[in-house]
Amino acid sequence: MQGLVGKFKEVLYAVLPVTIIVIILHFTFTPIESGILGRFFIGALFVWLGLSVFLIGVDLGITPMGELFGKTIAKSKKMIIIILSGIGLGFLITIAEPDLLIVAKTVETMTRSALSQFLIVLTVALFIGVFVAIGMARILLKIPLHFIILGSYIILGILALFIDADLVGIAFDISGATTGAMAVPFILAIAVGIASLQRSGKNSEKDSFGLVGIASVGAIIAVLLILAIRRPDTTQAGIELLTESHRFWDVAKEALFALGPIFILSILGNIFFFKLSRRKFRIILFGFLFTYIGLTLFLFGVYSGFLETGRVLGSGLSSQSNVLVIITSFVLGVLAILAEPAVYILTQQINTVTAGSVSKPLVIAGLALGVGGALVLNYLRFQIDGLALWHILLPGYALALGLMFLTPKLFVGMGFDAGGVASGPIAATFIFAFSQGIAYENQGALLLKDAFGMIALIALVPILMVELLGILYKIKAKREVKRNA
Repeated sequence: MQGLVGKFKEVLYAVLPVTIIVIILHFTFTPIESGILGRFFIGALFVWLGLSVFLIGVDLGITPMGELFGKTIAKSKKMIIIILSGIGLGFLITIAEPDLLIVAKTVETMTRSALSQFLIVLTVALFIGVFVAIGMARILLKIPLHFIILGSYIILGILALFIDADLVGIAFDISGATTGAMAVPFILAIAVGIASLQRSGKNSEKDSFGLVGIASVGAIIAVLLILAIRRPDTTQAGIELLTESHRFWDVAKEALFALGPIFILSILGNIFFFKLSRRKFRIILFGFLFTYIGLTLFLFGVYSGFLETGRVLGSGLSSQSNVLVIITSFVLGVLAILAEPAVYILTQQINTVTAGSVSKPLVIAGLALGVGGALVLNYLRFQIDGLALWHILLPGYALALGLMFLTPKLFVGMGFDAGGVASGPIAATFIFAFSQGIAYENQGALLLKDAFGMIALIALVPILMVELLGILYKIKAKREVKRNA
């Protein structure tokens, strides 16, 4: 019971700051129409209840299943089984990711259905499955993580040459949305399950990280391929900030379609492989039920009020004061990190691995300030003529790839996994819509090149921060050795 209350508190801390900011801005700088404000409060309530129930379900059902699949696959020791299993599991868990469903739906609307939600979700899920399989094989074959990441980003860079540079943000934003509340726990659980069977405890710890980062690259490559083939029109202007009506039962069916395949696979896995006791499997079934109910409530809340209010607020602030937009963007970025439960899991992992040399407050402060700065940078790219998103992402990821060879290898996996931590539910919903509202007001129209890129910037910062913390840890460790010599 205490765990349930704790989960509701965690999510409340994520949703409440955003709600307070909306209220303050409504009564000061940007009054919001009563109907929109009312829908926002209802949406916030559904988001809070839905995400809380969803995360409880993930803890009870999704994560245990991920570990069971990981251990069972690794025990087979047959590479063909490992590859096919990785593809299947990665595919099924990705199509159930709520953040991906939301961002893909936005892309469909923005491109006037040139890129459909169905096409995006299925293609991205397939590629994530492939890259999850590659990541699993890497752990078992003991291939260094930085080789896989470097090779993947080289492929990514080559593909990027064949698309319009203005479309790069779509690929990176969709990738950031794939590593959300559903996919991250499951993929991490698979990695832990496989790595736990390795003989060396040190290697097991190191190999537990990196699988999420590898999957994220697969998502980017998938979208770049779609963009290269479909080539949506980047010059279209005058796109309105539309808010589609979503009936509750339509959302419920969408959630059922997303979660159904992994549920069926789990039942088959238990029948043929896991053979859990009735009591244990009953708990997992309840976990899936909670996950479904939570996913439905969460998506309904986002569609009902969160997205609309974020866009209206971003547009309203941008029409008044640049300074006000910068301050609000920075505060939202800081709060998004401070309120994200997965951040505290990451900081605890870093604190444990470094034996306290890199403290939790230092990591949290670095990530919070970094993401706040990323949102400010996102706004400035609308204001500075000639500054494109790839002007920021290219040197940023080049630096991240270079730091891989300087930071301890454990921090490489942690860093690229951390990119998915920062781009959580609040970033993929309210802040994402807020950024689009700013772009709309600044350009007089919501262009494709301006509508996307915010999640990409948020996902980049944690990679750099964790790698730099790794270098700091290495320096401290060397000083400690000299002091004791």
